[in-house]
Amino acid sequence: MRADAFLGEIRMRIASFGLCPYRRCFLSRAVVFALIVLAVSIVFVIVVLLTLGPDMLGWYKTLLAQPMTASPAAPPITGSPWLSIVVGFAGALALFGVNTFGYAQVALSRVSGVEAFTDGLTATARNVLPILVNMVVVTITMLVLIIPMVLVLLLLGFIGGLLHPLAGAVLAVPLYAAFVAGLYALVFATMYHAWRDVFGDPAELAAAPGSSSQLVA
Repeated sequence: MRADAFLGEIRMRIASFGLCPYRRCFLSRAVVFALIVLAVSIVFVIVVLLTLGPDMLGWYKTLLAQPMTASPAAPPITGSPWLSIVVGFAGALALFGVNTFGYAQVALSRVSGVEAFTDGLTATARNVLPILVNMVVVTITMLVLIIPMVLVLLLLGFIGGLLHPLAGAVLAVPLYAAFVAGLYALVFATMYHAWRDVFGDPAELAAAPGSSSQLVA
C-alpha cells in the first residue's frame, strides 16, 4: 500500500506540471510567483539607479545598448551613494526573504503566486534579523564552496586540455553537475527549514484546514 501511495503521489506531481487548474498546478503558481519577483527586482534596480542621480537610468540603458568592446562612459552620479547602498541592501534583503519563504509556500502550502509573495514579504518583515543572519551565512557559504570548486574546475580543464581539447570538458562537466545538484539541495533544505520555523510544521498544518499560510513566528 505504501508503494502504491508513493507511486500515486509521483504520478500526481508529474501530472501537475501539465495543463491543470491554476490553484492546483504547482508549475503555474511557481511561474506567477517568479514573474512577480522578477518585476519587483526590476523596480528595485530602477529605484537604486535613480537614487544615484536622475541621469543614471539613461546611462544604464546606453551601457546595455553599446557593444561589449566599447569603453563605457563615466556614470553621472549626482546623488548619494550611501542612500543607494541602503536602498539596494534593503531590497536585496527583502527579495532574499521573499524567495526563501515564497517558493516553499507555493510548493507546500499550495497558495497562489500572489499569496506566496505577500506571505514571504510579511514573514521577512517580521523576521528581519534572522533573515539577515541567514543571508550572510548563505553568502559566505556560497563563496567558501564556489571558489575552491572554480579552482578545481580550472585545474581539470587545464589538465584535460593537455591531453585533448574536449578532455577538459569531459572531466569538468560531471563534477560541475554534481556540485550544482548538491548546491541546490543545500539551498532547498535551507529554504524548507526557514519556512517550517516561520509557518509551522507541515504535519500540523495539514491537520488544521485553512491555516496553511498562517504565520507562527
